[in-house]
Amino acid sequence: MMQNLSLIADFGATFSRLALYADGEIFSQVTLKSRQFQSPLEVIEHYLSITAKNAPHAPDHYLIAIASPLVEDAVQLTNNHWGFSQKALREALKKRGGTLTLINDFKALAYSLLKLEPANLRLIGTSEADLAKSSNSSRNAPIIKALIGPGSGFGTATLVVPTSSISPHSEPVIIASEGGHSVFAPFDQEEIALLSLLSNTPSLLKRKRTPYPIILEDLLSGTHGVKRLIDAMALLYDKNPTFNSPETLIHSALTKKEPFARVVLTRYSLLLATIASNIALTTGARDGIYIGGGLVPRFADFLANSPFRERFEENLTVNNYLKTIPTYLIEHANPTLIGLQYLADRLNQPSQ
Repeated sequence: MMQNLSLIADFGATFSRLALYADGEIFSQVTLKSRQFQSPLEVIEHYLSITAKNAPHAPDHYLIAIASPLVEDAVQLTNNHWGFSQKALREALKKRGGTLTLINDFKALAYSLLKLEPANLRLIGTSEADLAKSSNSSRNAPIIKALIGPGSGFGTATLVVPTSSISPHSEPVIIASEGGHSVFAPFDQEEIALLSLLSNTPSLLKRKRTPYPIILEDLLSGTHGVKRLIDAMALLYDKNPTFNSPETLIHSALTKKEPFARVVLTRYSLLLATIASNIALTTGARDGIYIGGGLVPRFADFLANSPFRERFEENLTVNNYLKTIPTYLIEHANPTLIGLQYLADRLNQPSQ
């Protein structure tokens, strides 16, 4: 009989991705539209009803990643109508014979860095050979990787893996942070102009007063930031673009080859590079900066051929330091589920 069956789920504003996981294998993976359901419990019950024939018994564990802060018992899914109590969901699943692990989706994504295969990671702007020449590997230092990525906001997290020489039995640690709310700092003259325009034009940010601090999410979040960047750059360039969303921007830049769309997408890539560089310097993530989320992989080739890496390394005093830090784009269809697999494996390990 299959032991330690886990239901793993990534609940987002638009889609809910669920699967069963046991003995190192994932199966019965299904993607559902979140808005067709009233709560996470309703999604779970529907999923179990359509996959019952594939499961030998009810799940022992439910590991759920959700696009929301999990500070209080009451949870409100970002950009979705779901609101629920963590305690009530835990009790409902307990009646089904299972335990619940609820985790922020970006933190779960960070755990995926422990299981993703090299084929799922695209090195941006440098080569494996160059990295080998300047390897940061030291058996006496922990492995430190940082994760950034646009979604409904802009997520940041750091993964620290202690080495056996430091702490033989320590588990990897994810340090979740709110880097998306840090203040935007311009790098060049155009970004200085963007900052001035955004700070003094409340209509661009839907704010009632100026001046107002501009944060990273204001320009980089997939939900609202890209639209604001388009609007602000249209004013700077005196353009009336045909695109007004991440999807239409990418289509206009990559398929239609519209010059202004490519200018905007290049600027987005440069802003992303500056953030990646700053995160590398502030976290000491010498083992890599990883870009996650569903937005950036849609223009992966464009990013790879943009000045992203040049901007990442462009720092007069620590240029050589930054050159040794790899930058990766996560190219896996459901990396959050990979992170949940790692957590399920850890949950099922026999206690030492």
